[in-house]
Amino acid sequence: MDNNFNRVRLCGRAAGEPELSHINHGESFYRFPLSVERLSGQEDRLPVILPRPLLEAPPVHTGDVLTLTGQLRSFNNRSGQGPRLVISVFVRELIPGGAAPFNQIQLSGILCKTPTLRRTPLGREIIDLTPPALKDPITTAEWESRLEAIAQGRETLDAFLAEQKKILPELLAPILGDGKSAFPCPSCGAALNRRKRKKDGAWFWGCTAYPDCKVILPDDHGKPGKARPKPALSEYACPVCGKPLVKRSGAKDEFYGCSGYPGCKKTWPVAPNGAPDFNAKKRGK
Repeated sequence: MDNNFNRVRLCGRAAGEPELSHINHGESFYRFPLSVERLSGQEDRLPVILPRPLLEAPPVHTGDVLTLTGQLRSFNNRSGQGPRLVISVFVRELIPGGAAPFNQIQLSGILCKTPTLRRTPLGREIIDLTPPALKDPITTAEWESRLEAIAQGRETLDAFLAEQKKILPELLAPILGDGKSAFPCPSCGAALNRRKRKKDGAWFWGCTAYPDCKVILPDDHGKPGKARPKPALSEYACPVCGKPLVKRSGAKDEFYGCSGYPGCKKTWPVAPNGAPDFNAKKRGK
């Protein structure tokens, strides 16, 4: 009996319009990102691929709630750009609508090679900044024991967190000085951290309380700069999702973008009369 299986069940919102992925044996396959919300409120964006017939009845558009079943598929990316291993969900059944978001993956197979622990640049940066007291094996072993007691009901999570809130300022004193950040977040008061954007290498400051606090500030010669004012909502509505459009300044010109970004990434150029040019083909593809 073959015990290998590969099952995926997802429910989420289409985070983009379907685009042609490839043609195999005369059959067209399309791809689009599916946004699935976690219990924490954060979202996972999963690339899905499906044959053209599944898109026709009914058609799929950005913002649609979808329930789908399929399999995980992987292939080697030999383009030299992006990750070498690309993983996507191949859809076999698509149903419009759905209840609460869910992300269920069931796999059973043979381990191809021994798992290896890989360090990321962000992980190394965090470890370098972490005081020795927090990396001490005795401390981490004690925390593991306490967490096990919480799982078994012998201790409460609230009591554990209350104790850590008292201890952590002292443990973090080597990097926070008197326990207060030199650059506190203007929204929640937590420490701001200087980071480099992967896309263009530019520096920016982000709140260490993320994802609870999503404050991002520009870098001003090594210090947090002033927050950029949020663009005001315009009187024009996005024809795709219905949310208000906002007028933004790009590298070359001004344009209108959807306030529902990143869920809706549609953009339009500004017409001579100042309104969005919905008939233009330069943007919003």
